[in-house]
Amino acid sequence: MMQSNCQVCGNPMFSQSYCGTDADGSLNGDYCSNCYKGGQFYTRDWDGNLSGPSMPWAMLHSAQGGPGRGFGGI
Repeated sequence: MMQSNCQVCGNPMFSQSYCGTDADGSLNGDYCSNCYKGGQFYTRDWDGNLSGPSMPWAMLHSAQGGPGRGFGGI
């Protein structure tokens, strides 16, 4: 596996042990295990505690921008 970065937080993923998992348990090389587990996105609070399933900030703001707007509205 070539090193890639998580598409949510940008952290480097050096090996498969850093990869998140899809709902079926398969590895997902787009997101790290801190952000994506079991097919759901997670966030951490200011103290670093896992705060439950959520939609990543970038996806949330892109969706609010409307179709085709992406980050242009931020």
